[in-house]
Amino acid sequence: MSMSAGDEYVYGGVTLRLGTVGDIPVIEGIVGEAVPLMQAGGNFQWGDDYPTREHFTRDIELSQLWVCLDGGELIGVGALTEDQGEDYKQLWDISIKAVVPHRVCVSPKARGKGAAKAFMMHAETLSRQRGYASVRVDTNSQNAAMHHIFDGLGYKFLGDLALAGRENMTFHGFEKFLNT
Repeated sequence: MSMSAGDEYVYGGVTLRLGTVGDIPVIEGIVGEAVPLMQAGGNFQWGDDYPTREHFTRDIELSQLWVCLDGGELIGVGALTEDQGEDYKQLWDISIKAVVPHRVCVSPKARGKGAAKAFMMHAETLSRQRGYASVRVDTNSQNAAMHHIFDGLGYKFLGDLALAGRENMTFHGFEKFLNT
C-alpha cells in the first residue's frame, strides 16, 4: 500500500477514495450489472431490496463508502463500517470493535483487476489505523469469488450466520486478526 495525494490509497494498480453523491449513478450501474450475474451463479444475497441508493447515500453521509478506481474509472464499491448487528453475536463478541465490510461490489467488466482484494486490504489498513485487532466480514455461502479472496488474504472461516431478513440463506463469517 502506498498513499498518494488527498484521501487516496493505492493497492497494486487500484486506487481507493471515499465515495461521493456524484458516484451513485455509476455505483447503481455496477450493481445493476453484477446482481443478475450473482443470481445466475446461485447467489441471491442481493436483489431489488438491497443494496439501494439509500444504503449508498447513508454510507456517504457517514464517510464509510469507498470506491475503487482503475485509471480513474470507478470499478468497484463497498462500505467499510463498524456495524456489527445483533446477528453477529452468533460468532463474535460485538462489544469488541472491528472494521466490517458491507456492500462490496465490483463491475463485471473489471473482474480480475484486484478491486475486491484492494478493498479488503484497505479494510485492514483502516482497522490498524483505528487500533482494532481484526476485520470481520460475512458473505453468502454461495459467493465463491469472495471466499477465494478471503482465503488468499488469510481470513479464517468462523462458521455460519443466519441473518435477519435473509432467513432462506446461509452466510459465512470470516475474520482476519491483524498484527497492529
